[in-house]
Formats: sequence, structure tokens, C-alpha cells
Amino acid sequence: MEYKTIFNNAFVGIAFTRNRVITGCNSHCEAVFGYSPKELDGVSTRILFPTITDYKFARKAAYTALQKNRVFEGEGLMRNKSGEHFWCAFSGTAIGQVAAAKKIDIVWIFQDINERKLAELALSRAQQELETRVEQRTATLAAENHMLQSEMQARRRTEEKHREQQAELTRMARINTAGEMVSSLAHELGQPLASMLNYAHGCLLRLATGNATPEELKHGLVQAVRNAEQAGEIVRRVRRFMHKRPPEKRLYDINQVLDEVTGFLEAEARRQQVTLRIRRADGPLKIMIDRVEIQQVLVNLIKNAIEAMAETTDRPKTVELSCLKSAQNTIVIAIADSGPGIPQYLHNSVFEPFFTTKDKGMGFGLAICGSLIETHGGKIQLGESWLGGALFEVILPLGETP
Repeated sequence: MEYKTIFNNAFVGIAFTRNRVITGCNSHCEAVFGYSPKELDGVSTRILFPTITDYKFARKAAYTALQKNRVFEGEGLMRNKSGEHFWCAFSGTAIGQVAAAKKIDIVWIFQDINERKLAELALSRAQQELETRVEQRTATLAAENHMLQSEMQARRRTEEKHREQQAELTRMARINTAGEMVSSLAHELGQPLASMLNYAHGCLLRLATGNATPEELKHGLVQAVRNAEQAGEIVRRVRRFMHKRPPEKRLYDINQVLDEVTGFLEAEARRQQVTLRIRRADGPLKIMIDRVEIQQVLVNLIKNAIEAMAETTDRPKTVELSCLKSAQNTIVIAIADSGPGIPQYLHNSVFEPFFTTKDKGMGFGLAICGSLIETHGGKIQLGESWLGGALFEVILPLGETP
């Protein structure tokens, strides 16, 4: 029931497909594509693509990534019910193994980014036009100084628009985090749900054959209930993380926050063959924080560490999360990894907006992390870890009273 509530109230479009046929979607898909969930049920995904060429290309690109157990994500033009083309961000995650499966089940996340993309294109065109005009008029600058002044005003307006877009991109980062949590939920729920169904089917089979004993049925039902409780706890954990509410700082035990963060990311670490270790603070350690905001920072930093080790083959892939109390009445939360690290000359740039070392990504994740920690009166430091990779230290003041 809780999973359905999250599914139906998510502020991104979520759809399930089997062999490129839509088997279910949430109500937000109507806001993205214009089709109601009932209209999309049982329909080929072909109707969402502008052309048959786009449809075929998407299949090849998506299945190439999903067969390697990777998340397929990107941006591109899609088609809505009115036949209009719009920019859409999407990510797809396979449920189960793709390579050997006859029925390929995928969960998709969709986000309408048409306004942002059009603004980016308009900004790019304005910048190109400005550069072209300045080039053409360099030789006659003195005679056309009044024109240059006009162009400078246009550039200032463009820069102001750019700042507004940066604020919008920051908001989009939060939406993207929620989308990623829904994708992870599909993976993490798979095992307990499959086990629960297997035990339930086993009980039905024994009843059908007449060979069931009370002890066997009790064992099967107990195991099914345990797996159902495990799935319910996963849903409740993600629901708490995604719950929409105003920022609220309260006293929390940092050890509890660390346990919740590692719980979010255990499945992702296993998929990437990364060992995720945690060293808790000695005893309860209270700190005045907005729990969800600090979780968002730590989830971002740990996910970055896991992704940074994607190409690491010469040593075990390890991320270590630790916490200790310092002599300055602060706590230090350290995220260390065994990846390639970050070159020293980039240390002063990683928290700047739009800075990224990834092939994909817009470079605002760490900038948002730094901003959230600053609002808590803390800071983030970057260094070299004892595991051979990068070390991020989140330093926060201790709090005793609300």
C-alpha cells in the first residue's frame, strides 16, 4: 500500500515496460505525455517517440547498457499525445537479468525538461550571436561604440537569465535524486518480493497436491511474511527520504543517520561490486541537523565514490563511512574510497557550480552539497584517503538544545 502511495504521488513519471510494451504507469505520466495511465496500459512505447528511427535507436542504446547491468539514462526529444515534440530526461533500470531473458522488464523514470532545454538553447544562440557580432565589429569599434554598449546590456540580461537557470538546475538536482531512489527501490524490492511469491506458490502447490503438512505450510507462510516485512521496511525508508516537508532542524543521533544512509545504498554498492563499510561514533552523538538534507549530502558523496571506482581493477573497491568527535566541539563524517582520487589542482574547483569530471551530468551535485552543509554552519573538505582514493570530510558543529 505504501509503495503504491509513493508510486502514484511521485513528481516524476514512472512506467513499467515488458518487451517495450507499457504494463503500468503512475498518474504523473499524464502530465509528461498527455496520456492517462489507462490509455498507456498495454500500448507499445513506439507512440512516445517522434520517429521510427528514434524508436529503434533507443532500443539499441538502452539494451546495450541494460545488458551490462547499467542504468540507461539520457535526454532526448519525445512525443506527447498532441503530437508535439518535447525534451525529456529519462532513466531506465532492468528488473532482473536482461541478457538471457525472454521477457525484459524495465522501470522507467521520465521528467519533462522542455523549458530548461529551450532556455539553454536560447542562451547558447544568444551567446553565439553576441560573439559573432563582436567579432564583426572589432575593426570599427570606435565608430560603433553605441552598438557595443547595447550588446553589453544584452549580455548582462543573458547572464541574469543564466543565474536564474542555475537556480532551476539546483531544484532539478533534488528531483533527480528522488528519481534515482525510485530506480533503486525497484532493484532492492526485487529479492524479497520474489522470495515472498515463491513461498506463497509453494504453499499453494502443496495444498493442491494434498501432501501439505501444517508444519510445512507454517514454515512457508512465516518466510513469506518475513519477506513482506522486509519489502515494507524498504518502502518506508524511501518514503521517509522522499517526504515533502519544509526544512526542520532537530537533534538526531548521527549514528542513526549513517545507518539510514548505508541502507539506501547497500543495493547499489552490491551491484557495483563495492564493499561499503561503516565505522560509527562511540556511543550516541547528538547533532542539530535537518536529517533529510544531511542524508542527501551523504548519499550524493557516497554515490560519487562508488561511481568513481567503476574502472578500478588493481585493488578492491571499497568505500568507508566513518564518524568521530573532534576537539573543536564538532563532528567529522569522512567518506573515503579506493578509487583513482581527485588531482590536487582540481581540489579548489569541485564545489563550483557546473564543474564535473563525468561524461554525463551537469556538475551541480557537489555545489548543492556544499550549500546544504554551509546552512548547517559546517563545511566540506577534500583530501586524499587512506584507501588510496578521494576523501571528503563533512564537518558539522555539535548541538545540545533545539
